[in-house]
Amino acid sequence: MPPKMKLLTSQEVATLLKKSVLWVRREIRSGRLKAVKVGREWRVLEKDLALFLGLDTDISVPTNQPSKEENHA
Repeated sequence: MPPKMKLLTSQEVATLLKKSVLWVRREIRSGRLKAVKVGREWRVLEKDLALFLGLDTDISVPTNQPSKEENHA
């Protein structure tokens, strides 16, 4: 079962970022912040907010550590 994705309101995003709700809505309207409309309100997935902030932790970053085979050579 996939993990539950938390949806944040524009107000919650504004509070977290210490910005105005108007600023959040502008970012959504411009397409810089991905959001979905639920009824009359916009909602932002936590993962989309993390991507917007450059905090994506879901991407696997290869390490430069040598493999076990290289250590024995």
